[in-house]
Amino acid sequence: NRDAVDSADFGLQESEYSFYLTRDRTVLDTVTAVYAIIEQAELLDLYTVQVARYKGHADAARIKEKAGLASPIDVYRAEISRQDAEASRNRTRKALADAEDRLKVILTLPLERDLGITAPLEYTPVRLDSGEALDIALDNRAELKRARARVDDALRQMHEPRRPRHHL
Repeated sequence: NRDAVDSADFGLQESEYSFYLTRDRTVLDTVTAVYAIIEQAELLDLYTVQVARYKGHADAARIKEKAGLASPIDVYRAEISRQDAEASRNRTRKALADAEDRLKVILTLPLERDLGITAPLEYTPVRLDSGEALDIALDNRAELKRARARVDDALRQMHEPRRPRHHL
């Protein structure tokens, strides 16, 4: 009579493990998406400054060309640098929008919603020796606990007497 209860208990443990993994994956995906947004926003700021700087170089090269202090190739090079910076800025703007959309999907927010993202950029490193790290990992790994539960369930099923089922 306990087989059904034990099987249900094992099924509950499996469901709890799946829930734990989904929750864990969601947290990691969220943190990754937040920092991807921050990274893309910083890059966008950098490329915006570069575009302005290269635009200034191109304008200066045109003025120097008119004064005879620069050649058309100098103007051409300055324009190429400006265009490259603009292309990088546009790619980064797209990557930022994609990163924001990814976070919205993870959090099940409407895609048209604006986000204001902040996160700490400093961290305090955790220092562990290898033995301590191994002990913590072995004590806390959900996969190991799940494997132990599977072994225990298999042993339980192996030792339980099976009654033949009667079909009507």
